[in-house]
Amino acid sequence: MATINQITSVQGDKTLIIAMEELAELQQALSKFLRKRPDMDNLHEEYADVLICLEWIKQYCQLDDEEIDKWYLYKRQRVNERYMNGEL
Repeated sequence: MATINQITSVQGDKTLIIAMEELAELQQALSKFLRKRPDMDNLHEEYADVLICLEWIKQYCQLDDEEIDKWYLYKRQRVNERYMNGEL
């Protein structure tokens, strides 16, 4: 199995294009879900594809795990605060 580093090194900028396409496919699957026409197998597949692509993005853009964790915790707290304040 190829490593994430091998894939992003060979694919280059194409990695980000593929990631955008996969995000769009998940968006389409979610739209069908909301329209009460879900294809749950497809939704699971597209979700998994996006998880893989998020790893590609992290590697290709050299994102820092600690920085991601910091922002994740901040955003989670902010969402919770907004929910508790009735903003969501």
